[in-house]
Formats: sequence, structure tokens, C-alpha cells
Amino acid sequence: MVNESTARKIDRFFSSVKLAIVLLTLIILSSIIGTFIPQGLEPLEYTQRYGRQIYNLFLLLGFTDIYHSWWFIFLLFLLGLNLLLCSLNRIKLRKRARGLIITHLSILFILSGAIVSAVWGQRGFMPLYEGEAKDSFVMKDNRIQKLDF
Repeated sequence: MVNESTARKIDRFFSSVKLAIVLLTLIILSSIIGTFIPQGLEPLEYTQRYGRQIYNLFLLLGFTDIYHSWWFIFLLFLLGLNLLLCSLNRIKLRKRARGLIITHLSILFILSGAIVSAVWGQRGFMPLYEGEAKDSFVMKDNRIQKLDF
């Protein structure tokens, strides 16, 4: 069992501004990497651009699909947990901190959407031309996915 002192230390760690800064920095650096390394290409394209060894390293680190990698989603989850705990602690300190609470809750809402989309979302393409209506999209493996609306 966890004693009160340990629980307080854990709470202080996960609700600290320092942790938020570290997490935001890691998310920003990951996004920069995801900007410079094209995402979602075919393996042959990566090996032609970077060579087999670098491609294997990219696969190991999840750099070919950063925004859906387990570690990036985990960073988003930790940032959400940090924001939630910060908000809960600030509510206790200042009852009139509505702006702070609304801001944190809105960021939590956005993070939740990103995590749900990354874990359970489907990705594909739907070229549309003016005046055209479609009820399906093409997934990455060229399967047609019907939409429910």
C-alpha cells in the first residue's frame, strides 16, 4: 500500500508545472521530427530516401507514423493527466479561477479527441470535386470504407 507521504509526492510530481513543460517540449520535438520525416510512406520509399538501416531505426522509434505511435499517445495522455491534476489542485486553492479551469478543461477535451482519433480512428482519402457527393472513402490499403451517413 502507498502511504500518504508517497501519495502526496506522486500527486505533486504529476501536477507540477515542470512536468507540463517537459511533456510539452517532448511533444513539440516529436512534432518537429514528424514534420521533417514524411509520415505514412511505403517502406520502399523510406529505404530509397534514407537507406535500410535508417528505415529500421525509424520503425523501431515509431518515426514513420509518429502521431499514432504508442509513445506519442502516451505523452498526450500524461499531459492530459498533468492538466487534470493541475486543474483539480487549483480548484482547491482558488474557487474563483474560472478562466484557468475552462482553459484547462478545453485543452483536456482537445487532447481526449486526439487520443481517441489516434487509437480508434480510421484514416483514408476522399477526393471530392465540385458538386460531387460521396458515401465512402479509400483506406490506405485501397479498401473502400462506407460511411454511415
